[in-house]
Amino acid sequence: MCRPCSNHYLFSCQRTSLQLAAHCNDLIRDRFGSAELLVPHDRYDVIARLRQVGHVQEEEPLDEGVRLIGRFPPSQNGYFAPFVISD
Repeated sequence: MCRPCSNHYLFSCQRTSLQLAAHCNDLIRDRFGSAELLVPHDRYDVIARLRQVGHVQEEEPLDEGVRLIGRFPPSQNGYFAPFVISD
């Protein structure tokens, strides 16, 4: 917990935030499986949604679109299904 009574308050809060972010990433990784997607360049909204509801593990721009390896909740399978090339 961050405490304002110390000169290390800011560092302590930053460290706590980083620990929380790492913990959230661990939860996402453990709960959702990975899938490989190919998203056309005109559908960056799909990439934004993946970042919002899941986690992008790898991203590679290609001529035909952006290849991603990512994780997303099962409730989002229908949305991402047209872009999945392997899971």
